[in-house]
Amino acid sequence: MKIFESINVTNKHKQVLKYIKTHPCCSDFPKCEHPHYQSDPNLFDQDFMQDVKDNFFKAVEYILQKPLELDKVKKFKSWAYSQNKGDKLKESFWHQHSFNTSLFEISGILYLTDTKFGTEFDYGHYHVITKPQKNFWYMWDSKISHRPQVGIINKKRTIITAAISIDHEYYK
Repeated sequence: MKIFESINVTNKHKQVLKYIKTHPCCSDFPKCEHPHYQSDPNLFDQDFMQDVKDNFFKAVEYILQKPLELDKVKKFKSWAYSQNKGDKLKESFWHQHSFNTSLFEISGILYLTDTKFGTEFDYGHYHVITKPQKNFWYMWDSKISHRPQVGIINKKRTIITAAISIDHEYYK
């Protein structure tokens, strides 16, 4: 996992919450199986998110150690997820953001709010839980399983997540 300071995203919180409400995760909302209060996967397609998208791409370039050529991007998704004060985060299912195991894939979480509840990662022989800090990207290999940290939310928790798949030949 790599951690990068992002641009200040404090001013995006209200817009992101509005986006979650107007662009829910799926047509089955609120009766869907995955976490609620999640947006569709097109958050970074919105004009108000262009600077955050650019900032994510800069973090990806740092990992690649070269400029990101958009024609080498095979898939890209971005969404937001929010929990309200008092919500109980139960032990949820482990999941990955991997689209295709033959591609080089990177995911990132950006915390929009101050929270004590991070994200738990399963590295096989050990687990890691982030100590979340607002305005930082937490970047990892999309094939690593993760889930929200368990607990009762003491104040609203909102994150932005993105996942990108890149041609493996380009990454080498």
